[in-house]
Amino acid sequence: MRVCGGRWASRGWSVLPGDVNEGRRCLLQMQVTGRSALGALALHTGGLLVDNGWLARP
Repeated sequence: MRVCGGRWASRGWSVLPGDVNEGRRCLLQMQVTGRSALGALALHTGGLLVDNGWLARP
């Protein structure tokens, strides 16, 4: 599912939809705030798909 995407990577990228409750759990596990870049990704997305590979929260 492609929610939004761009062409800065050679094969494009996609932001995957996430679950807020799962995102909050990840923030606690990583011990970061939702105001940091990593925390915002964990809280508001299900991960990033870049060049057919995954950058996703565990």
